[in-house]
Order: sequence, then structure tokens, then C-alpha cells
Amino acid sequence: MAGIALAGVIVAVVAAFSATGRWFGFVGLPPAYFAFLAMAVLLFLGVIEVAKQGFYRWISRRDLTGGARRAGRRGAAMPL
Repeated sequence: MAGIALAGVIVAVVAAFSATGRWFGFVGLPPAYFAFLAMAVLLFLGVIEVAKQGFYRWISRRDLTGGARRAGRRGAAMPL
């Protein structure tokens, strides 16, 4: 799925700089835009990686089994 999306983006960028793209009225974006886009994507991926690691660290500390500890209490809520 990601490969198809990436292929679509590549086709659109190449089309903007080709004769066919000019026929459709496409205009090539400046190189500064692509530099910004690359930096934004890398920053996004970095933030997501840090958030993912924090989430898995947090979830590993929780008691998700319910276990005997909760079974004896009246009205105990079910674990998430």
C-alpha cells in the first residue's frame, strides 16, 4: 500500500517537470519545497518513533492480565 502511494507521488512529481505536465498546466515546485518536505517527513518519523517507544514502555508496566489480584475485589473494573 505504501509502495503504491509512493509510486503515485513519484509519477506526479515527474509529470510536473515533463512536457505532459506542462500540457496539463502543472508547475514544477522549487527545490526548497522538496528540502522542507524531506525535513518535515524525517521529523515526523522521529517523533512517531519516540512516541512509539514511550507507549510500549508505558504499556509494558501496566498489569493487563487482571490476574488473581483483581478477581477477589467486588466491583473491580475490567482491565483495558
